[in-house]
Amino acid sequence: MAAKEFAGRRDDHTLLYSFAGLITINPLLYEKLPYDPRDLTPIATTSDNFLVIAASGKLKIGRLQNC
Repeated sequence: MAAKEFAGRRDDHTLLYSFAGLITINPLLYEKLPYDPRDLTPIATTSDNFLVIAASGKLKIGRLQNC
């Protein structure tokens, strides 16, 4: 896992480019992680996450209100 490798580096010049879930979501979803989320400090937001709702084309749903 990239976060485990990154947290183990401790070389003061390696950056990890990832989604915020490594710090915010994963500790809530998993009892044990291969890294300590407190070792990761966010320094900048570079993109936004988007939520997508998808369905099979076979359902012939054109809009969410048709569900």
